[in-house]
Amino acid sequence: MASKEDTWKNLPIDLQERFYYEAEEEAGRLLDAIAEVERAVDEGRRKISNSFENLKKTDRMMTIAAIDSSRSVTPGEKLGARFTVYSVGMVVVRGLEKMEEPRYGAGRLRTSQSSSSEFTRYLLALLQDLEERKMALHALERGDVDLVLIDGSFFGFSYEVFRIRREGLMTASMERLLKETYDATQELINSRRCIGVVKRSRTRAIGGFLSYKEKRRHPLVSLSDKFILTLVMPPSTILKYPTLLTGPQSFKIYSRLATQMGASVSTFDFDKELDNARRWVLDTFIGAFQISKEEAEDIISSLNRMYVRIFKEDSPFEMEYPTNVNMQMILDYLGNQVNFNEATGLPIALDMVDELVSIPREFTRDFAQEVEARIAQKYDGKLEAIRAFFTNLNPQKEI
Repeated sequence: MASKEDTWKNLPIDLQERFYYEAEEEAGRLLDAIAEVERAVDEGRRKISNSFENLKKTDRMMTIAAIDSSRSVTPGEKLGARFTVYSVGMVVVRGLEKMEEPRYGAGRLRTSQSSSSEFTRYLLALLQDLEERKMALHALERGDVDLVLIDGSFFGFSYEVFRIRREGLMTASMERLLKETYDATQELINSRRCIGVVKRSRTRAIGGFLSYKEKRRHPLVSLSDKFILTLVMPPSTILKYPTLLTGPQSFKIYSRLATQMGASVSTFDFDKELDNARRWVLDTFIGAFQISKEEAEDIISSLNRMYVRIFKEDSPFEMEYPTNVNMQMILDYLGNQVNFNEATGLPIALDMVDELVSIPREFTRDFAQEVEARIAQKYDGKLEAIRAFFTNLNPQKEI
């Protein structure tokens, strides 16, 4: 709480007063909005509550490997280049016991200032995803690991790749990197021992599904499933999307339908728009990975998702899993609460590795300074050239 108070104190008094006024205005407007959301959720509660499944408590102990990564929050913008860094880590635990010391990986990316910031961001994300998958594959090679957890969905990078192609930013080196990442992801899925934990899900399948079912714009269509389920989902339960919806990856299709829906649906052809949403999901995979329709359909049919809520005090989280996974093993893992952090409701192994690999906001600046210092020790030319290269692009910003 002290740090939050300090942020106010860092502002001039007059500016603080302006923001207090803005906070009061926003609170007043949100009162009605929250009441409206509560009414909409109460209406939808009855239509989804039958899809909840109780988790049977178990005491089965499993060895879990969790992999996560982190990247530069802000790149180091210098006159001569743009610097970014990333880190990857893995922990192996059995309950709360660490089975070994964590494994780490680190990488860097330097791009010219002539490159767009979007290109740098996309390339860094691909590098990071590939290193995560390599580490996850290494964990699967071990005989003692029952289950591997990765942060995020298996093909979460597909939308970034789709945008790269659409914006004409794809290069030959990125194609090679993408191919390697794609192949590694397929290996993880085919192992049947890897699941993805989606912590920042924005899926809106519930509102899209109810809108299609009732042929009207359902009040829940603008709310994320995570928000809805935080209000209605009991603890120690799961909600499998295939139980509520129909067909593999149907959560993507109904979520896309929700996106296609405007404020008014008087002329909205729900059947036609559902077909458009289905085609959009398929075309995204085809366009991103330059694969055939059949291969894209295989990807779509190979994965499903569920929501999991362990503790009443925490929000549920979304989990992606291969359709042919050993579901009893997954249920045994979810049924033992020792595997989860009561403070976050997430797998405790992922929370452990997340804390270990997080890169401080100022680290990219310090990394660039370390590079500059090492060059200065070795460079035979004029030091002014080094200073110019490492001068901040924006003199008002530290990095």
